[in-house]
Amino acid sequence: GEIGGNIICGGVRVSSGDIVVGDGDGILVGPIESFERVLDVAENVVEAERNILKGISQGISLMKMCNYDEHYELRKNGKESALDWRKTRLVTFNGVEHVKVE
Repeated sequence: GEIGGNIICGGVRVSSGDIVVGDGDGILVGPIESFERVLDVAENVVEAERNILKGISQGISLMKMCNYDEHYELRKNGKESALDWRKTRLVTFNGVEHVKVE
C-alpha cells in the first residue's frame, strides 16, 4: 500500500490534503484553495435558498420573488432576458421573521 498517494473514488481523483464534504445533495472534493474561492458564493446561495423557502412558507409566489413579469415581457417582444431572483431579506416584526422582496 501507499500512504499519502492519490486515489480515485467514484470516478473522482482525491489527493492527500483534499477536503471532502458531503450532504444529501452530493459530495464535493478538492484542495482548500478551491473551497476558499467559492465560499462567499456558496454562502450567498444558502442565504437566497433560505429566503426563498421562507417566502414560500409565507405564501409569496416564486414569480413575485423573481423578475418573471419583466422577463416575460422582454421575451414576448423577442428581446434577450434571463430569470433572476429579486433581492430578498428577512425582516422581523413582533419576533417573527418575514421575507421582504425588494
